[in-house]
Amino acid sequence: MSVYPALGRRGERNTWIYRGYRAPLKPVLAALACLAALQAISYFSSPLYVVAGIAGYAPLHTSLEAIAILISALVFAVGWGVHDEDHPGNLTLLACVFLGVALLDYMHALSFPGMPDFVTANNPEKAINFWLLSRLLAVLGLLAVALLPWRPLRSPWLRWAILAAVLSLAGAAGWVGVVHEDWLPRTFVPGQGLTPFKIRCEYALVALYAAAALGFLRQMRKPQPYDVVSLFGATSVMALGEVFFILYSDVSDLFNFLGHVYKAIAHGFIYQGVFIVGVRAPYQRLRESRNLLQTVLDTIPLRVFWKDRESRYLGCNAIFARDAGAAGPSEVIGKLDRQLAWRGKAELLRADDRAVMESRRPRLGYEESLNTAEGKHVWLSTSKVPLQDLHGEIIGVLGVYDDITERKLAEESTRLAALVYQSSSEAMTVTDADNTFISVNPAFTALTGYTLSEVVGRNPHILSSGYHDQAFYDAMWHALDTTGHWQGEIWDRRKNGELYAKWLTVNTIYNDDGSVHRRVALFSDITGIKRANELLWRQANFDALTGLPNRSMFRDRLFEEIKKARRAGLPMALMLIDLDSFKEVNDTLGHDKGDMLLKEASRRLSGCVRESDLVARLGGDEFTVILSQLEDAACVERVALDILRQLSDPISLGSETAYVSASIGITLYPDDATEVDTLLKNADQAMYAAKNQGRSRYSYFSPSMQEAAQARMRLVNDLRGAVAGDQFCVHYQPIVQLATGAIHKAEALIRWQHPVRGLVNPAEFIPIAEDTGMIVDIGNWVFREAARQAARWRALHHAEFQISVNKSPVQFHRVGHDYAAWLAYLQELGLPGQNVVVEITEGLLMDNSSAVTGQLLAFRDAGIQVALDDFGTGYSALSYLQKFDIDYLKIDRAFVHDLAPDSSNTALCEAIIVMAHKLGIKVVAEGVETEQQRSLLAAAGCDYGQGYLFSRPVPADEFEALLQLSP
Repeated sequence: MSVYPALGRRGERNTWIYRGYRAPLKPVLAALACLAALQAISYFSSPLYVVAGIAGYAPLHTSLEAIAILISALVFAVGWGVHDEDHPGNLTLLACVFLGVALLDYMHALSFPGMPDFVTANNPEKAINFWLLSRLLAVLGLLAVALLPWRPLRSPWLRWAILAAVLSLAGAAGWVGVVHEDWLPRTFVPGQGLTPFKIRCEYALVALYAAAALGFLRQMRKPQPYDVVSLFGATSVMALGEVFFILYSDVSDLFNFLGHVYKAIAHGFIYQGVFIVGVRAPYQRLRESRNLLQTVLDTIPLRVFWKDRESRYLGCNAIFARDAGAAGPSEVIGKLDRQLAWRGKAELLRADDRAVMESRRPRLGYEESLNTAEGKHVWLSTSKVPLQDLHGEIIGVLGVYDDITERKLAEESTRLAALVYQSSSEAMTVTDADNTFISVNPAFTALTGYTLSEVVGRNPHILSSGYHDQAFYDAMWHALDTTGHWQGEIWDRRKNGELYAKWLTVNTIYNDDGSVHRRVALFSDITGIKRANELLWRQANFDALTGLPNRSMFRDRLFEEIKKARRAGLPMALMLIDLDSFKEVNDTLGHDKGDMLLKEASRRLSGCVRESDLVARLGGDEFTVILSQLEDAACVERVALDILRQLSDPISLGSETAYVSASIGITLYPDDATEVDTLLKNADQAMYAAKNQGRSRYSYFSPSMQEAAQARMRLVNDLRGAVAGDQFCVHYQPIVQLATGAIHKAEALIRWQHPVRGLVNPAEFIPIAEDTGMIVDIGNWVFREAARQAARWRALHHAEFQISVNKSPVQFHRVGHDYAAWLAYLQELGLPGQNVVVEITEGLLMDNSSAVTGQLLAFRDAGIQVALDDFGTGYSALSYLQKFDIDYLKIDRAFVHDLAPDSSNTALCEAIIVMAHKLGIKVVAEGVETEQQRSLLAAAGCDYGQGYLFSRPVPADEFEALLQLSP
């Protein structure tokens, strides 16, 4: 079966199963039917059902597990070993996952009763734990393969990262299963059988495998770049096999044995799918490519051959073999030219081969004559190029030739007629030895305006434009006198005086004694081509909107200006200018007004610099200025101030008036840098510094900017490994009911314990996580940790205990964040939605996007409550509080910090509390640090308080101690 089914006719993609999968699917379905039947027999047959404690089960179990482990290892070996940049990335993921599965299955086999103790004492529960961990890893990997798009894995480091992640997971699982078995729920009780937790896990695995099978079945609706049929069979067999592990009551009964058999069969399906994609399909494509290449070689009318360094033939096409007098290419391979029909020219041909190989240069389109096997004398147009291996070493020569015998005969018999061929579309002239016109064709008249009668007997000088100097004509005549040939571009004038460009080719025809007989000129008008090329050059180097040099020309000019500054020993300044508030103009007034603004800004910028300086537009609202060869460095500041002043003036945009400003970053050559890319990076950092300082200003580059950028980059790199490195933890700060002092709520706050820097302030790394998008993974991790803790405290402390989790606006908008996974995770934990509160910022409420609205409404429908954090510091419209069913307002600590009797902050807090209660919203005051603040808030009717007065954020175990003291 081909792993890449060919596309069918239009409309076939819409059928339930794509036709390329129907044939290979039939035996898989038959096998599944047989396995399902066997399962039914084993279940309903009483004699089989009571079989338990199969004699010698430990060796049998070990054998089955050895088979499964071997197949898993083969899956990894094939999937990992055949990696290339066009290989489907999910195959690498599947390979890595099954390496982890092999390791966990190996630990399972070592932990089985009857085997020597594996580190700690073996027991059925220990073996079951490894079994469940292995199956969970396998099903998650198969689900990812079924649901993620199959694309090439271009990045090598990502490939190793996947492998490292899987090995880390397998290692962590092994450590827990061996050293901390007590951490895991009970799965088996001797004499009683499986625990409810174990049975629920098996049901979950059956459901997940079935979901994966359905995913692969759905993929069969259209061609896929992998063996989807085999993976469908594997997941289906896995689902059937896991049913056995729900039924057994003894670890060595028949159901346990059959479950291991089904697992081995499923692994075999997976190996088949990986083998087809990784080994069989590439060889099939290679064979098809070779066959296609041979078909092309045998079909083209040209003769093709290739030789080794000794001029021994390595191959050729069929038409070449016929010329050589052989029945086919196989009879030519291994022979030398002296063994073929043209043996008389063997040494000449070998000399040509050596010249091409030694010079490493192709020899193209040269003419030669040969005698064919039939004794026919033919003329050939031959081209030879050096044949190189992958390392650039010359290993031979590749040649191609065409039979031009007929063309040569035609040229000899019709030379003079071809010179004056009247139907030629190109202008042609014939001059004598004294360079006077003898004849011209009609195309000449159409191009120049001169008729034949007007030019015969006259010198071509009548066409001269005066554009070229005497040296040009001297060089042209020197070439004609020495080589008999000249070609090039030349400017002439038509009869009406119009200047035009033409491409002229002049060839000399000699008499037998070597004297000049005729000179034949061929030329065509290339004015349009030159204008088109000039237009293309301008389009490639100038901004179409402003007419300023674009990024490409700017870089070229900056490179040249650096060389000039280096030669002159003078400094140079580079400015990077970004228009502030341009996006608002573009969004509110429209793109046409934005274009008008950019044109006016470019005009004003050009008026602020010298003619020798350069103003360019990099794109969008970014401009650059190169101040070259500065005699006085102080002029840089004057230019910057002039630019800021000019751009701050009102800009008329037709019926509208716009106001913008600029942020300017300045870097100097050679003080700051000497390379183009470094100067650009410096200017960019300085420009962003100007923006951060308040905009409408300029900033010079300083080394501290580079240090800050490098420090941020290092923090970003460290942050990427923080989740995988288990460097995060969650602390919990109690939210106290002010009326009773009871703790029924907490806020989950992330902490990063950096292995070198120690505890990193969240205010330092959270903005970076949001900028890079890593907040999505971090936020998901915090949610899962908080949800698990909420489930625990709900059971131990209070059924309505709530934990608040902060959700960044980035998480609402970032593609790839699946809020539905949060809801699914709550269902998996059996945790009601009302035990979780999602905290959002005020600005998010102003976002009317469907993504934000849909998620907030989904949280509401799931029973999850929503808290509005830092209320009073933003700009929310009160109507949004009811629109999104906000449950809590959190008064910002800025209002609570200076709370005192009769203070304005007290009045503000009371107003917020009254307003919230009128809307049916409860209030939480943040930053409560003193007893006076607590008393004033309680008197104002505030529902909850949070702050250091009650507790700092603490780890989960310390928080549990606080719960024990709570009323």
